[in-house]
Amino acid sequence: MVDADYLVNRASEPGSVPRHPLYLECADAIMSFRPEDQVHRIAPRPVMVVGIENDLMVPFDEVERMYARIGEPKEMLALPGISHDDLYEERRLSHVVAKVARFLRDTMPELRQTQD
Repeated sequence: MVDADYLVNRASEPGSVPRHPLYLECADAIMSFRPEDQVHRIAPRPVMVVGIENDLMVPFDEVERMYARIGEPKEMLALPGISHDDLYEERRLSHVVAKVARFLRDTMPELRQTQD
């Protein structure tokens, strides 16, 4: 097991890359993890999913499968015509943040009270 302090200290050394073993069991677990098999456990908490239709990192069909399994309240924001990195352009990111904020205010009464 790798000590967190060791990683922090090694990362602060100029030109240093912390090295630690990644066991095959860990890699197998990471590769086999399917969020869509776990998302049902989040309910009844609000979930907003942002799906990018041309995302090469998270395929849109996976996002749709996951969204279908999420309990209410939920909302999906589909972003067509962009790639994963395009989301971080200021105007797009501002749009997404505003949508998420509105969704959370609409679904979480405690947030509505702080806005009044």
